[in-house]
Amino acid sequence: MSFTFRMASSAVIAVLLMAFSAPQERPAPPAYENEPVRFMSDSGYVEFVSRAPLHEFAGTSQQLSGLIDLETQILDFFVDLETLDTGNRRRDRDMRRKYLETHRFPFAEFTGTFTETVPASLSERTPVTVQGSFTMREITHEIQVDGFLTPEDGGIRVTASWEILLEDYNIDRPRIVFYELSDVQRVSIDILLQPVAETP
Repeated sequence: MSFTFRMASSAVIAVLLMAFSAPQERPAPPAYENEPVRFMSDSGYVEFVSRAPLHEFAGTSQQLSGLIDLETQILDFFVDLETLDTGNRRRDRDMRRKYLETHRFPFAEFTGTFTETVPASLSERTPVTVQGSFTMREITHEIQVDGFLTPEDGGIRVTASWEILLEDYNIDRPRIVFYELSDVQRVSIDILLQPVAETP
């Protein structure tokens, strides 16, 4: 099974920005002088790879939305599951209605915190680990994700991959002809986040 996402609304982004501006209980990272601390995008790439014996297919999208706040060391990525696209309209329709019930649970979201402080002035491709939670169908599980942050074009490129289990989110495994898909879904993201202008 594959998931494809589309751009979240500006209102949702604004809510996230306000939430990440709130005081946090964790120790404050070093002060940043003249460096952007918030980065976001609504045009990232995401790929979900599904496998069955002798068969593999992927659902992709260029509309992953994300936000990083280096002041609070929090990041958030979210998707609209109603925009599933696996290259087959009938399969997409069945997936939305039967398996994900997107009319009831339209969004999936990953929110996490860097396990080690990320500086505002990255100079090279840097490995990072994020401890957080993935929510889908109103079910949340704690996961750990490894990835990379790379300075690029004045922003930060985020690349990462991880696995989820369909059964963890009460999703039945679809069948392809005579084969049932694996319960494991491999997720990969690639998104370039740009600085967010600070309001006076």
